[in-house]
Amino acid sequence: MPIYKQGPFVSTLLRNEALLWYRANYENWDPSTPLTWQILRTAMREYFAPPNEDRRLQDEWANLKQYGTVFEYVSVLTALAMQIPGLSQIQILDKFIRGLKPKTRIEVELRDPKTPEEAYRLADRFDRIVYGAKSTTFLTQNYNQYSSMSNTSYGEPMQIDTLKPRRFKPKDIQRLRVQGLYFNCQKTRSYCSKLSNQSYNKKD
Repeated sequence: MPIYKQGPFVSTLLRNEALLWYRANYENWDPSTPLTWQILRTAMREYFAPPNEDRRLQDEWANLKQYGTVFEYVSVLTALAMQIPGLSQIQILDKFIRGLKPKTRIEVELRDPKTPEEAYRLADRFDRIVYGAKSTTFLTQNYNQYSSMSNTSYGEPMQIDTLKPRRFKPKDIQRLRVQGLYFNCQKTRSYCSKLSNQSYNKKD
């Protein structure tokens, strides 16, 4: 679109307060200076954006991490990136990888993707295999247009080797032995045998 047509075209898309703002500021614009989209966009951000909006967006960008599926993470990341001017593809790629779940991040880093789209596909495939995501469809465009997907969030698998055995104090060990109780359930032998027999009879 020619530069001199950008401003008038944008004005046809404005409504309500935005249209009143445009008429008050640009209806008598000097035609010798083209009213470009860049000029309008900067002015609109300064007028309509809440105070400290840039700071808020930067904070959200810095704290953004994957908690659900890759699709949900990409949707939020892409929508946020569109609100922060000047982000390069390298910055988006770096942020995407840094915010992934730990195991997914390692897998993607080992593959060394060169573009955000390539990293999205690698992360999505790994996530579906490891965390069992049901969806087999992954969009590479229009990430902020949500499709009908499960709302289940997939966290890190339980690390069995981090479970610690129960430890008893010496006085507790002595008490259990004197009372003839099992260490695990702290029940008597006769009680456990009774439960076992009841369970066996139900099966019959």
